[in-house]
Amino acid sequence: MIDVLLREQGWQVEDRTKVILEVDTKQSDFKAQDYKNVTETLKNDFESRFADYLLLDSHGSPIAIVEAKRTSKDPILGQKQAEQYADDIKAQIGKDVFIFLSNGYEIRFWDRERYGPREVKGFFSQKDLERLRFQVENAQDLSGVGIDTGIVDRPKSIEITKRVIEHIQRGNRKALVVMATGTGKTRIAMAIIDILLKANWAQKVLFLADRKALRDQADDKGFKKFHLEESQLLLDELVDLMKYMAPEPRETIVIDMDGVIQERKVITFGLHEFPDSEMRIDEAFRDYIRANNKHYNAGQLNFIRAIQSVFAKKKHFEYAELFDPPFSNFRAGAPMPLFDEDELEGFIGICASLERELFAEA
Repeated sequence: MIDVLLREQGWQVEDRTKVILEVDTKQSDFKAQDYKNVTETLKNDFESRFADYLLLDSHGSPIAIVEAKRTSKDPILGQKQAEQYADDIKAQIGKDVFIFLSNGYEIRFWDRERYGPREVKGFFSQKDLERLRFQVENAQDLSGVGIDTGIVDRPKSIEITKRVIEHIQRGNRKALVVMATGTGKTRIAMAIIDILLKANWAQKVLFLADRKALRDQADDKGFKKFHLEESQLLLDELVDLMKYMAPEPRETIVIDMDGVIQERKVITFGLHEFPDSEMRIDEAFRDYIRANNKHYNAGQLNFIRAIQSVFAKKKHFEYAELFDPPFSNFRAGAPMPLFDEDELEGFIGICASLERELFAEA
């Protein structure tokens, strides 16, 4: 299962220029890129430690390790082992590597220099990991980057921006700012983004708004005003992503992605307005999950959302479709073992009921 998930992100596990399986972190020479695996060192008398997967960067140097556990085990149980492997590598090359902990269904990512382990939806590509490493190696102290008073000039806004930046500097990944309408939230967001980009803490920023008016305000009075030199429109890259995870893009889906300046990008998404039928579909599936006391993980919920999206688009859904793309792309053998037979029949039943309710006249 882990091999399949790695391949989805471009990691061909049989390609030793990208992935080393069961690498000996004690007997390999990581600086010289002389990697030895279990078949080469298991029977000698020297100390050994074997990491399940070693991921290499585009120059062949270590960038991440993957510690694998059985599907029945919590992946966090591999944290101590993974830390030992990472320490072995760091002792040789002088810098840390990223860590993935996985049982094939759950994946936790650990950027030891900045944050604790956190759950993610998939492995990162080589390019993604190199971008994260760039941030780690080039990040400046946020307190050393001044607040641009051309963006925020009110004392209260300056203080809020300062407090959020200090919060992030302490290793927190989330912050909540609650302010009344018209009191300067957009400008504060622009000021925070400005500091994170200048300090190399971020290269891509996703800005979401729940109403078109707020989207337009952020675009006109935020990005175009304070990040004009980086502004451009880019929609094509979302077409494949939106194909099955949302209905066809319309004029209300707007992506303003700034041009690359030292690999920095600023992204704003516009509001996707869901018609009543899609809201009803979402409500029906949520009711099913609550009524049956289901506790699905992120991968299962994404699969369910894909069913909703395909059904909303086609207005009909057959059981056999669950075994074709895009559903077969989620996992090897999908939809099994993500769901059992009764659950799959339940999803089909919801679609059949909704088809009669919503699309009988279509």
